[in-house]
Amino acid sequence: MGERVKEGTLHASFDFGLDLSCGIPDSMFDKAKKLRTILLPYKNINNPRLPHEVKMTTSTCDKIFTTFKSLRVLDLHDLGIKIVPNSIEEMKYLSKKHVVTGGLRELTVLNNLKGNLEILHLEQVKFSPSIEMDKDEFLKNKERLQQLTLRWDRDDDDDEERTVSSSVDVENEEKLLECLQPHQNLKVLFVVGYNGITLSNWLHSLHCLVKFTFSDSPKCEFLPPMEHLANLKVLHLRRLNSLEFIAENSATPDSATPEFFKS
Repeated sequence: MGERVKEGTLHASFDFGLDLSCGIPDSMFDKAKKLRTILLPYKNINNPRLPHEVKMTTSTCDKIFTTFKSLRVLDLHDLGIKIVPNSIEEMKYLSKKHVVTGGLRELTVLNNLKGNLEILHLEQVKFSPSIEMDKDEFLKNKERLQQLTLRWDRDDDDDEERTVSSSVDVENEEKLLECLQPHQNLKVLFVVGYNGITLSNWLHSLHCLVKFTFSDSPKCEFLPPMEHLANLKVLHLRRLNSLEFIAENSATPDSATPEFFKS
């Protein structure tokens, strides 16, 4: 319950599951203002820390950032946090000046990422190119990444309202997708809700790709050639209205077969 917490406490470790009845003690926030480390070594697959208390953990996370200004090390694993509060920008010792840049550029230096990566709500990203091109290669050097999901989420009811700014959205999303080029070792790729007219040409460089799903992209008219994807076994193309329109209106039998299928 925090009886051992003193004003000079610098490091704290919690090896139990945090929940509504047993969380970070109030005395920690009241006394240990100079805290530098918070570790959560607790691991229990059958009983995770906070599987359903996302709102509470987010507010607790915000409280940590605003209280412990001297933090150097912070462990937030297995807390069910979906969005890290903006107050993390106040952490001058914790945030390795990268957080100031914000957005997807935070991914640039995380080249040890492996397994599965999902990037959601890309419709909220307003992309502006960096002066240094290598800073815009968010995923290209992550050679241990096996599966990638890129998702734009939209409301169907907003289609008419988007018409005015559609050209801006298309240009923004095409530039953004170019900077999301994964390493050629990638095996599984999901692209959902993309609003560009053309899919990036980097697709044909993914020589190890085994599965590709491209869906809910009504404006996309062209796909790059896929003859170089020798390992591709599963291809799902769903709800690509503009692409389907081109196929239906092809004039000759040869042109009725899209280029990306011919080999």
